[in-house]
Amino acid sequence: MPSTALLAQTPTVCPTNAVFLALTDQVRGYPTRANGPTQPCQIIQGSQTTLTTANSVSISVNGYLHVLQFLTNGTIAVFLPDANGNVAPNRIESVLNNDLIAEATDRRVNDFALSKLEGNAAISVTQPSTTRAEFAFVAPGFSVASALAVDNDDNLIVGGWDPNNNALIETLSTSTSLGAPTVVRQLTGPNTGVFPGDIPDFINNTMSIAIDPENDELYVYTYSPTQSMQKILVFPGAPRGTLPRSA
Repeated sequence: MPSTALLAQTPTVCPTNAVFLALTDQVRGYPTRANGPTQPCQIIQGSQTTLTTANSVSISVNGYLHVLQFLTNGTIAVFLPDANGNVAPNRIESVLNNDLIAEATDRRVNDFALSKLEGNAAISVTQPSTTRAEFAFVAPGFSVASALAVDNDDNLIVGGWDPNNNALIETLSTSTSLGAPTVVRQLTGPNTGVFPGDIPDFINNTMSIAIDPENDELYVYTYSPTQSMQKILVFPGAPRGTLPRSA
């Protein structure tokens, strides 16, 4: 938890290059080159924000903050780029499921929300022209999924594990179909270096994925509770193999 002294500071609006963290009842922003005991440059917190179960945050091409809330009647609260303090969202989007664990926004400002409610990879899609999800699909082959990202082709990437506990990362053709995308490429198996699913702690595995917008490289954070180990793997852009470029 942040210290009282940290909360007492009045943050300024973050610069263009910043990283934002969703922390249950608040969103905090920090400059990307922050180092050491740095004060946040933005804090969105208070009763008007509606934030009580914030779990994930993405930034749209226009700089808006899209914040996922994961419990019953899951929502995505969208805040203005300069939102700061106890402020209401610019809009609130409802999604089709709850138990939401990840969210991503493409360049057309479509919001993708990943749910673990179905026990696989159930994804709903909300378009910028509406406040309610109008598309839903299940990414094939997953037993548990926990991560989303969007590549430079505007395709959705889903990360998780298959029924054999092998790591599975799929790229889906959401650039051409929001309701029924197909698998464009896939990374899977032990040669990826991504930790397999742990039994009985399968659900406690952690995977996060992100795309470097400059070169389309795929970054994968992977953690194994059984081995108490974590690592970050880097795959080349448009990956079709099973070996990371570096680790």
